[in-house]
Amino acid sequence: MRAAVDDSFLLLEHGEVWTIDDFVNVVKPADYIRTNYFSVINSRVEGDVAFINYWNKANIKNTERSIDIYWLESVVVSKVGDKWLLSQMHSTRLPQDEIPKGVTFIKQQI
Repeated sequence: MRAAVDDSFLLLEHGEVWTIDDFVNVVKPADYIRTNYFSVINSRVEGDVAFINYWNKANIKNTERSIDIYWLESVVVSKVGDKWLLSQMHSTRLPQDEIPKGVTFIKQQI
């Protein structure tokens, strides 16, 4: 995860401000499979900075149950050398079972 962010990275996560250290400490090995689905709302590139707004759906499944969680998210990425690195993420979780209307998600395994 650290290799994907620049030195100023911040995650604005559902009303909280996280550094990359906070983010890494939350992500732990688990006994579930998470499959992400995305729907890009829009994006634009201005020089060495890009802005991307999108819907994110995660299906989290283990042997006992499967749930879907939805977020409205945005990222700012900066070109550092020949790599695009995350500078900022903003994530707003939708209430449980509130599905965004008219959104088509594309599966991305991460």
